[in-house]
Amino acid sequence: MTEPANNTSSVIHGKACEAKYLPFRPESEYYFQEGCHIIELLNREDDADVSIARARVTPGATTRLHALINTSERYLILQGQGEVFIGGRTTSNGQANSDMEENIAAEPLRQAVAIGDMVIIPPGVPQQITNTGSDDLVFLAICTPRFEVKCYTEIEMSATITPETDLLIDLNKNKGDTL
Repeated sequence: MTEPANNTSSVIHGKACEAKYLPFRPESEYYFQEGCHIIELLNREDDADVSIARARVTPGATTRLHALINTSERYLILQGQGEVFIGGRTTSNGQANSDMEENIAAEPLRQAVAIGDMVIIPPGVPQQITNTGSDDLVFLAICTPRFEVKCYTEIEMSATITPETDLLIDLNKNKGDTL
């Protein structure tokens, strides 16, 4: 009888991949200028296709309105309850272009979220989340490709956020800045 190979690496989509164990490190939590606490679970140059962070928003807090240029983001709610705002104005295909032309995104969405809910945010689309509960709001932030600070763009509001109000993105703000 032949014993199974103990192979911990393979090639997927033309890239060498190795099995890894990455322990949860709660002591690595830091406050991100966006307005939430982050633990990077996976964000590596050698695995640039995706990043996963555990985000925590304290009761009553709202993150800053922002967009991720060239990066899609998904929230998977793990704990608590909140309200997510997605939409407004965005760049063409979520990518910064030379003339910074803006196109109107899908209608803005304001939605209550709770444990198990998933929120999908295309590149360049304005987003923010508010903790509406009395406990921490905790969620996974899954980015493709991986999150890099240079993709984070804070958005200055032209008016109070409502589903009827357009938002303006200043694509040059914070581009390449470290937070």
